[in-house]
Amino acid sequence: MEEKELILSLIEGTSDIIHSVAPDGRFEFVNKAWLQTLGYGDEEWESMNLKDIIFPGQLKKHSEILGQILAGQRISDIEVTFVTKDGSIIYAEGNMFPRRVDNVIVAATGFYRNISSRKESEESLKVQRERTEFFVDLMVHDISNINQEIISTLEILLLDKTIPEQLKEFVEEALSEAERSSSLVENVRKISSLYSLTPKVEGYDLRTTIGKASRKVEKSFPDRELLLKTN
Repeated sequence: MEEKELILSLIEGTSDIIHSVAPDGRFEFVNKAWLQTLGYGDEEWESMNLKDIIFPGQLKKHSEILGQILAGQRISDIEVTFVTKDGSIIYAEGNMFPRRVDNVIVAATGFYRNISSRKESEESLKVQRERTEFFVDLMVHDISNINQEIISTLEILLLDKTIPEQLKEFVEEALSEAERSSSLVENVRKISSLYSLTPKVEGYDLRTTIGKASRKVEKSFPDRELLLKTN
């Protein structure tokens, strides 16, 4: 297989969304995953422009990125929202770099991964976290108010000089427990505030990670033969 055929085979076989865009925004090339993901046919893309698939709210920003690429820059970790033929939203992340012919930049090429499932998971996690925080805050608020009422009542009782000594001991013990309960509720409030922090989700190349791990194992056990099996 010739090098050109091999490259084309890899481009058409990948699940990544790939396109090449001319300076005026017209598409020079799109791969099979692009067509399948965005819902267009083989004959439709040739008359399309980049603005036809970019979410309107991101068009200005993406046009600026396109200008940077055509000026010779390479940009990684670009997040973009595509709009499919039927109006659905596709969240993607990828890299763009200039395509040169005879050392002249003629287009911008982009490789993107569909991260819609990840975005949906992040949004679902955010909603669940906000709901949990709401109920925790509500519970903490109500219990704190109840504890404060109990503490205030017990403190007022202790101001009575005629209170029997034995009863006074019971009141002091109850006051101590109520204050301990208030302290516990405050700790719950502090812990719940930690969950308001949004975890950062990062993608990793599993092949690279496994490769690094296997090399470390081989180095640690040079006299052993390492055999890795994957499905």
